[in-house]
Amino acid sequence: MNTFTIEPELGQSKRELDIYFDVCGELYFIEIKWLGISINDDGSGFSTKYTDSRARDGVIQTLEYIEELMNTSEKSLRHGYLAVYDARDDQPPIDFKDFSFVNDSLKQYLPYFSVLKVIHLDKRHPA
Repeated sequence: MNTFTIEPELGQSKRELDIYFDVCGELYFIEIKWLGISINDDGSGFSTKYTDSRARDGVIQTLEYIEELMNTSEKSLRHGYLAVYDARDDQPPIDFKDFSFVNDSLKQYLPYFSVLKVIHLDKRHPA
């Protein structure tokens, strides 16, 4: 049996996974980050600029999720993925620095982690 869930809570931390799926008892999940400038709630201006450091933060977050799932889930975690949507005006390659920023306690989970191909978005209206 396969299940697919959007934003389920993790058991202990109550943090939310973006996309979670169970394939024959093995767990997979995708964490999503986007880069670019966000518009404030009332649409009158810009609020936050997300740079490639947000993608590196996503690596840490994904590894923390892997750690929690491997240590608390009754099912077997197969893999955790990071998907990055890049809506920056200038889209240089994201420097993941060979994951040198990952602390030693999380490095053991790198074999269960992958970054999916970065999805580059064009912010121009097609009209």
